[in-house]
Amino acid sequence: MRYAIFSHLYFPHTGGVESFTHNLSHELVRSGNEVLIVTMRIDNSPEYEKQEDDVEVLRLPCYPLMSGRLPWTRHSAAYRALFKQALAWKADRVLVNTRFYPHSVEGLKYAHKLDAPAVLLDHGSAYLTVGTSGVDKILAAFEHAITAIGKLYRPTFAGISVRSAQWLETFGIATKIVIPNAIDADGFRSSASQRDFRKELGISQADMLVVSVGRLEPEKGSLQLAKAARRFQHEQQAVHFAIAGEGSLRGELEAVSGSNFHLLGNIGSADLARLLLSADVFCLPSRSEGFCTSLLEASACSLPSIITDVGGARELIPSREYGWILPNQSGESVAQAISSVMKLSPSELASVGEKAYQLVRNSHTWSDTMLRLEEAYARQTTDK
Repeated sequence: MRYAIFSHLYFPHTGGVESFTHNLSHELVRSGNEVLIVTMRIDNSPEYEKQEDDVEVLRLPCYPLMSGRLPWTRHSAAYRALFKQALAWKADRVLVNTRFYPHSVEGLKYAHKLDAPAVLLDHGSAYLTVGTSGVDKILAAFEHAITAIGKLYRPTFAGISVRSAQWLETFGIATKIVIPNAIDADGFRSSASQRDFRKELGISQADMLVVSVGRLEPEKGSLQLAKAARRFQHEQQAVHFAIAGEGSLRGELEAVSGSNFHLLGNIGSADLARLLLSADVFCLPSRSEGFCTSLLEASACSLPSIITDVGGARELIPSREYGWILPNQSGESVAQAISSVMKLSPSELASVGEKAYQLVRNSHTWSDTMLRLEEAYARQTTDK
């Protein structure tokens, strides 16, 4: 089969959707398929490239609104030429990642022109927000409007997690199809670099290291982590917090952070694996997730996790034996959960991490995700 995957952002830009697109495309190729990724060009990356395993990438011109968070299609002569090139590739199947970008509609339009079956996979479980009430209301209205346009093309809708599939009901879409996020657990942990984060940050082996990974944006809970960190500045056992990621809140976080709160910026995959392997617990008090990639990565590194009840959290933490689900996003809730973790013995904490590792290693593989994708196309054919 020839798969065209429309993803509003892709490497070298990093994020959960980009990682999902990258890994799924490589799994499809390993299984004998051909893949074309159609994305937006928000930097100086080439308009066309062929990756090492023959995955092809086309980058369409756009306006990088909201610092690239909301890329808007630019229908220039270059766009028309590239879109024509994508049509000439003649995909058999089309996967559209995410629902509320103009690029998503372009993907559905592409499938319609080729009369190819389309699956639209939603990666969220809440509205897109920027933290400003008036702007957030406009963005919510925009989501409803662009989703209504997408529904006209009658794709098969699916969610990246059970919670994501349920969230689609907000837009009048009923589906139970889940095409979950995944990870090569052993491959990820074995890719770890030799970097020594504890030495770099001045954190001893006796200190507790809490790690978080994500954009420094309001919905990811980095401010709540900073508040929780202040609660532990004078504890007998030192507790340090380290966040990997960049975003608009960096300046504010630098202003409120203390000696036990560390901002690492963006780090590569190998360094991220080493950071997680060096930590005692992963924490992400996020307001919204589809199926958190960093939670999968933490579990792959046998790292116990504390996360809000968002996205695929319940799929990776089905019970207390696998981690901790926060009742809300507040810094107080984060601090209470970490205090509970500190009461556990090293063997009890290791047992939680080992259960999380075995779960992702055995039940969240890319071959399973590809199978669920193929089932979605088969269901679409049956329904027609």
